[in-house]
Amino acid sequence: MKKKFSSVFAVMFALLVFQAGIVSAQVTIKEDARKFLNHTNDAIMKAKGAVEVGQVYTGDVVKAVHHQKYARDLFKQGEYNKAIFHSYRARQLAFAAIRANKAKVTDDLQVNANEKPLLKDIPNDKNLDGEVKIPANADEKSMLKDKEDDIPADK
Repeated sequence: MKKKFSSVFAVMFALLVFQAGIVSAQVTIKEDARKFLNHTNDAIMKAKGAVEVGQVYTGDVVKAVHHQKYARDLFKQGEYNKAIFHSYRARQLAFAAIRANKAKVTDDLQVNANEKPLLKDIPNDKNLDGEVKIPANADEKSMLKDKEDDIPADK
C-alpha cells in the first residue's frame, strides 16, 4: 500500500512540475511577444516620420500598421507566436517605407539577439499578407500622426 501511494504521489508530482513548466513557458513567450511588438512600434513610428519628411507614399506604412494591429489582436487572444510573425512582417514593411524615403534603418530597430529565436518557424510573407485585411480606402497620409500603442507589461 505504501509503495502504491508513493507511486501515485510521484506521478502527481511529475505532472505538477510539467504543468508548472508549461505555465512558465507561456509567461516567457507572452513577455517575449510583448517586447517584440513594442519594438516593432518603434520601427513603425520611424517609418511614419520618414514618410512625413520624404513624402514618398508606397503603401508600406498602411500595410505595416494593419499587420501590427492584427499582431496586437493575436496577442490579446493568446496567439503569441502568430503575433510575433505578423509584427515582424510589419517591421519589414516599415523598413521598406523608411528606405523608400531615403532614411536609414538604424541598428536599434533591427531584430536583436533575443528576438531572432522567435522567428525560426515564420511563414512566408505571402501567407502572412493573406491573413491581414487591409481596407481599400486606407490612406497612408491620415495614418502618419497616429501613435502605435505599446502593450503594457503585466502587473
